[in-house]
Amino acid sequence: MPDKAPLYTKSFDENIDSLFEELKLAIQWSRPSILLTVHKSIPSRTKAEEALEKRLTSHGQNVVKMEVNRESPDAVHRILETENKEKTVYFISNIDRGGGQDGKAGYEALNIYRELFVEHQIRVVFWLTVSEALALPHSAPDFWAFRHRVVEFASPRAPKNIGLPAGLLIWHIQAANDSPARLKEKILGRERLLIQLPDRPESLSTRVELLYTLGYLFWALGDTPNSKQALTTGVNLAKNSQLSKIRSWLLNGLAILDYEAGEYQKAFEIYTELVAAGPEDALLWINLSAVLCALGKHHDAILQGRKAVELGPTSARLWNSLGYLYIAMGKPDEAAACFKKAIELMPTNASLYSSLAVCYSVMGMPDKSLEQINSAHKFSGDQAFYPLIYQEAIRGNPEKSVSLLKAAIQAGQISGVDVRRDPNLHILLEDALSKTLL
Repeated sequence: MPDKAPLYTKSFDENIDSLFEELKLAIQWSRPSILLTVHKSIPSRTKAEEALEKRLTSHGQNVVKMEVNRESPDAVHRILETENKEKTVYFISNIDRGGGQDGKAGYEALNIYRELFVEHQIRVVFWLTVSEALALPHSAPDFWAFRHRVVEFASPRAPKNIGLPAGLLIWHIQAANDSPARLKEKILGRERLLIQLPDRPESLSTRVELLYTLGYLFWALGDTPNSKQALTTGVNLAKNSQLSKIRSWLLNGLAILDYEAGEYQKAFEIYTELVAAGPEDALLWINLSAVLCALGKHHDAILQGRKAVELGPTSARLWNSLGYLYIAMGKPDEAAACFKKAIELMPTNASLYSSLAVCYSVMGMPDKSLEQINSAHKFSGDQAFYPLIYQEAIRGNPEKSVSLLKAAIQAGQISGVDVRRDPNLHILLEDALSKTLL
C-alpha cells in the first residue's frame, strides 16, 4: 500500500513557484513547455490549479482546462482546435479515463501525437493522480521522454503490495466479530451438531451448510487447514444440482483461502467458473475484482467491481470493498465516494466511518480523517478499541497504535489473524506491523 512518505517532496509554494517560473520562461522565449504534476487527491490538485491559474492570469495568460474522457481521448488535437494558443496555458486532467483497450486511449493519443506539442509550441500542465503518474512512463514512453519537468505534490512511488489482505473479500455469511474464545465455542457447537446429525439423504443440505459455517469459523480463527478440510468436504457432498447455491458459497470460501495464501491465479480460476455459473451474485463479482487487482489487472478489476455494485446497489459491504480497491490502485478520490455511499446505506456502522477515515489519511487530510474516527467512536460498541488504534496511526503515532494492538490481543479481544486481515491496519501501519506483529 502507499508508502508512508511525506505528502510533499517540496513545500506547496515552492512547487507553484517552480511551475510558474518554467512557464514564464517558455512564454518569454516562445517555446513549448510540457509539465507534469502529481497529486494524491482532487482537493490537493484543485488548490494547486487555483494557485497556478492566479499567477498565470496576472501574467497575461489565459488558462484553458480540459478533461480527457471516452468521447474525447485525444487531448492534443483538442488543444490544436483552440484559438490564441500563444497566450494560453492548457491544464489537462483525467488521462486515464480515455477509454479504449484497458482504458489506455488517452495515453496512446499522447504517445502518438507527442511531437505536435513541440511543433505548435504548446504550453501545457498535466494534473496527474499517483496511479496516472506510475502508468505514464509505461503506457506513453515516447511522450514521457518529451516532458520538461515533473513536480510532485505527492510522491508517485509504486505501492509495496498491490493485493489487499484477505479480510477485504466477503463470505456468504454474517461476519463474526467475535473474540477468539467465542469463535472456539461456536466451532465446538457446530461440530457437536455435525456429529449428532443422522446420516440420511434428507440431512444432506443441513450437513453441507454446517460444513460451510465451520469452514468460515475456522478461517476466522486462523485455522486454515481445518477450514480447507471443512469446505472441501462440503464441496464434494454438494454435487446435487439442488445444492448449487451452497456449493458456490463453499467454493468462494476456498478461493478466499487461495487468495490469502497468495495463490491469486487459482482464486481467479475459481471465480471465473463461479461468475459464469451464477452471474447474478454481486458478492462473487466484488471478490473477483479484488483478485484481479492483486494480479495487477486494474482496468478489469474496476469493471468487475462496478458490475458488483450495479448488481447490489444497496449493499454497503460491496461499496466498502470497492473503496479499498480504489485505494489499492492509487485512486483515493474514487475510494472516498464509495465509502460515503456505504455510510449513506448503513449510517450506524462504525467500520464504514473508519474506512473513510483511512481514505482521508491516504489523501493527506488528517483533520477530516479524525472527524470520521470520531463518528466511528459513536457506533463502535464493544469494538471501541479499533477507532482508538486507527486514531493514533492517523495522528502519526504508529508505536502507540501497535502498543494498543498488543494490549487488545493480550486481552483476548482480537487475534494476530484479525490484525493481518484488517485493510485499515494494512494501509496505516504496514511498516510498523511487519516489524512487530506480522
